[in-house]
Amino acid sequence: MTRRMLALAMALMLAAIPGYAGSCATYDEFPGYTTPWDTDEITYLDAWATSELYEKKYDHSASCAFDGNFSTAWVEGVDGLGEGETVCGQWDVSGEWWLVGVCIANGYQKSTSAFENNAAPDWVTLTVNGESFSAQLGRTWGWQAVGFDEPVNVSGSFTLGFTIDSATGGDRYQDSCVTELLPLLIPTTSEYRGFALGFGAEGGTSDPEMGTDYIEGAEAVRASCETLVTYEDGSYLYSYGWSESDELVWSRVDHCTFTTELDTVAAFQTGDLWLVYNADEGLIALDLATGNEKWFLSAAELDYTAGVCCAVGPGNVIYLGGYYGPDPIAISPEGRILWRADLGDTDIYWLYEIFPTKTGIECSYESIYGSPGVVTFDYDGNLLDLDF
Repeated sequence: MTRRMLALAMALMLAAIPGYAGSCATYDEFPGYTTPWDTDEITYLDAWATSELYEKKYDHSASCAFDGNFSTAWVEGVDGLGEGETVCGQWDVSGEWWLVGVCIANGYQKSTSAFENNAAPDWVTLTVNGESFSAQLGRTWGWQAVGFDEPVNVSGSFTLGFTIDSATGGDRYQDSCVTELLPLLIPTTSEYRGFALGFGAEGGTSDPEMGTDYIEGAEAVRASCETLVTYEDGSYLYSYGWSESDELVWSRVDHCTFTTELDTVAAFQTGDLWLVYNADEGLIALDLATGNEKWFLSAAELDYTAGVCCAVGPGNVIYLGGYYGPDPIAISPEGRILWRADLGDTDIYWLYEIFPTKTGIECSYESIYGSPGVVTFDYDGNLLDLDF
């Protein structure tokens, strides 16, 4: 079964990895995911390849693609670009895991000259436990992440195969190289909602505190988000800003440690703002074009913690609701709280949807009355109708 994979270029460039040659990534570099370098529960066993380039002074064997050493690489050993050649790695795992993607250091990244002089794969097929996935790689220095459309359940042991379908030659050599292949996993106790890594495009700069990457001079016209929910480490929200030509302009990762069965992170687009809600912190308004923060309202000010919903009414006024509260709050586009409604009825709870109308906002609630109901407020926060 072959499925197209989503490849996301990550801004883990040489300067971002201390002691790059011969170093290993850490858990913090792939937030929300576990790699074999992070836990004793995933143990590297063996590697093999259909061919290996032999040089007396250098090791280009299959194991070089899984050793965590950026000064070595697997290099195929046939004539031409190595199309059809395969390298495989095998791991032993304790318990059950979901394999959700692979981080790839493409080409020969020992040095800039080695990277430029040697060939690198363009299209590849990754195989895990009989599942095959096709992916396009960039000739990019640093890490690239390839995410599976669906997670692959692995237990006992698993084998990752990497087959070169096509490649681009180097300035001097036609030998295709792969510096590192690193599986990304999450426990099966986690709720998988799609692959995401919160790193921006090559050429961007980053604010390590906020995790925001952006390309100088470019502007985003839309944004999207993905979430990863783990019951051991809370929830992660990954936001991406896209240009008119669908190029990644900026990205951001937000982490919430609070855990409940309801969503504790969420994001919404309104006008020229991208709103990020984090139950640990509150509501953060980002400039849609650049990903830069414009204003912030703390969780204490909002009095929400989970299951947050959002709508935008006339004048781009933001209406926010959630499980705890639960009544709606009106917020100006500049981040000022305009009013907070108060039903005064604890039997009506969890505002889970807000719908603007001509006369006000219709709010859908759960209640003890046995079925959901709708409460309507006018645009000044006054109660107009209660239908349960």
